[in-house]
Amino acid sequence: MKRLLALTFPIVAALCLGYGPLTGHAKIDTQIPVTTIKITNEAQATSRQAISNDPIELRGPDEEITLYYTMISSSASKDNKLVLNVRNSELLIAPSSVTVTVDGENKLSKPLSGKVPKQQLVIPLSGEELKKGVHTVTIKFYGVLKEGICVNQETSGNWLSIGIDSYFQLSGQLNSEEESLSDYPKLFTGTTKTPVLIVQPDNSSVETMNSALKVAAYLTEQSIMEDSVRIVRESDVKNLSGNVIFIGAQSEFSSMNMKNLLSSAKLPNDKESLVLSRNKLVEGKNKVEALFVTAQNAADLEKRIAILTDNELTKQLSGQQLSIKQVPELQEENKRIIPLKKFGMETITLDSAEGHSPNYYYYAPVEMESDKSPSLQLQIKRSEMIAQTNKSQEKESGKFEHNKVELVVLVNGIPHSVNISALTNPENGIYTVNVPIDEKALNDNRMIELQFTTSGLQQNSPCGTSYENQWIFISGDSTFNFPLEESVGVEPKKNTLASFPYPFNNDESETIVILPDEMKIDDKQLLQLYLSLSMNGQVPRVILKKASELKEEDLHDRHAIFMGGPNMQPLLKGMEDQLTVSYTEGVPNLHKFGFLSESVEVFSWMQSNPWSPKHDMLVFDSNVQSELLIDQPFLESLMNIQDLSTVAVKTTNNQVFTNAIQTEESIEETAGIVTEAKKPITLWGIGGLIALLAFTVMLIIVIQRKRKLKS
Repeated sequence: MKRLLALTFPIVAALCLGYGPLTGHAKIDTQIPVTTIKITNEAQATSRQAISNDPIELRGPDEEITLYYTMISSSASKDNKLVLNVRNSELLIAPSSVTVTVDGENKLSKPLSGKVPKQQLVIPLSGEELKKGVHTVTIKFYGVLKEGICVNQETSGNWLSIGIDSYFQLSGQLNSEEESLSDYPKLFTGTTKTPVLIVQPDNSSVETMNSALKVAAYLTEQSIMEDSVRIVRESDVKNLSGNVIFIGAQSEFSSMNMKNLLSSAKLPNDKESLVLSRNKLVEGKNKVEALFVTAQNAADLEKRIAILTDNELTKQLSGQQLSIKQVPELQEENKRIIPLKKFGMETITLDSAEGHSPNYYYYAPVEMESDKSPSLQLQIKRSEMIAQTNKSQEKESGKFEHNKVELVVLVNGIPHSVNISALTNPENGIYTVNVPIDEKALNDNRMIELQFTTSGLQQNSPCGTSYENQWIFISGDSTFNFPLEESVGVEPKKNTLASFPYPFNNDESETIVILPDEMKIDDKQLLQLYLSLSMNGQVPRVILKKASELKEEDLHDRHAIFMGGPNMQPLLKGMEDQLTVSYTEGVPNLHKFGFLSESVEVFSWMQSNPWSPKHDMLVFDSNVQSELLIDQPFLESLMNIQDLSTVAVKTTNNQVFTNAIQTEESIEETAGIVTEAKKPITLWGIGGLIALLAFTVMLIIVIQRKRKLKS
């Protein structure tokens, strides 16, 4: 799945929840010695942050880009650095160079040469660069292709590329800092090498499982690395190399290890409350950060787990321990108007040195089913130099035609142009520009990739007038506006896999996931399902139920996801005549959809919920004797299906096929029938029918007379 850029500003606590750190409790020793769990992590928090999801390309003769990294606490460690893996054009000659500055101070300058097109730059970070807060890194590229006066260096062969494997290594944080819940979620996003563990009881209730899965999905969405958050059971915790979160009702944990840890954490036993406690687990010199998330019973835990899975609520966490009874009501957001800040963009300034922005990502609202195109409303400032150049062009037509300034907005790679030189009527120096977006720019999987580039800010003529003072400022308050009006007529994607994961991640309705009783679904499989339903860093409204606990009324006014077909789900067994995929003596009839049944491993289908026809139902089932119902590759394939299919299968050799052809033919036939049925009977039609009947009667009379004459 694609992630947002890692280089975001820190989460800052801005409001108070109406409750604070626990009162009436003595100061708690936050360190808990452990002897039965091996801790292999040194007494420091080390994180490796990729600088971008995509390679960064700087274009010559000179361009720069500014990156950001966040220190969640000050550090005195010597193991902090920025590592850049760069490639450059083989055409570069001296004095081509790359310069790196940190917080405005030059740290490194390296010559670039076409003879050495690849190199690794290591920039140590120390002193003020390791203080708590946000820090800036600017990478400046200067490229020369040919010596001489008035030589145009701005060609396609003048470039420097910063690889996706470049990263910040930040170590030694939080050792001397007071433990605070305000470090959540940043402290618990983990890395591939040192993943965060989500530990739940061996015999978790479905409420605890649901809570643990939501937290795991949320933290994975905040991370930029694969497999950085793992969910395990309490008996599986033998050693720890990364930080850990314990989730469950206190009475659910059964191992002696966990009972001792809960006792040492001195957790309050407040009724109808969610208890959060930040601690350190210590073994000798080794330490890891721990977060206890508990309640008296699992239902109380599940009701309040949004405290750890909602961006607006996590910002408000503070103190070392909290006991939370009421979850604040959040104002409903306008889903039609999305600030670009939610794309990961604060504000950007583009000029002759930095002519293009990083890439920003967001998923379009699931409700967007209208045929109308979305639009981008930009709040722009421009330098006075651009305005003066525009006035000069009016007086001396064509003299500076090549210096007109253009902003190009790339939406999923499709360019949209804004003539900056022609902007008029600013309000307080800010121009509001509405940019209609091409319908083809939005993919069916709803992922939006946004980037801003410019032309005309760079100096094309090396001996001409300098335009280095020209710049364009784009505010993070700019918005992407989506049409959310209801579509007129038939919605072709309804009840098809092309819309997945919608509608199961729609905030307007809950989704109930039903687990089979006779088959244990692996926690990792369930986490992959929750991740596939999560969008833009937020987890969906999911309820978890066991098949034996499920009642028909639980399926009313909800979307449903069944783990297992009629052989595992009693309620489906009684509705076999209404299922898209039929079964004969327990065997799915996949051949009816054009699939070779013998080669199918797992399959899924989507249809209307039989118990609530306005809602949808998704079923995952297996065609072999296996405990596998879903896996990451199959879910990713479902998310990328663009054809109007209702059934998808994955074969034993990991190929995915759909019934798209049958579905499209069915839709066309239905549309044809509707069209014929809607043709009105006009007066001309009635008149023609009468005339035809009259002609037929006359013809019969004439034939009969001829027969009489012959006789």
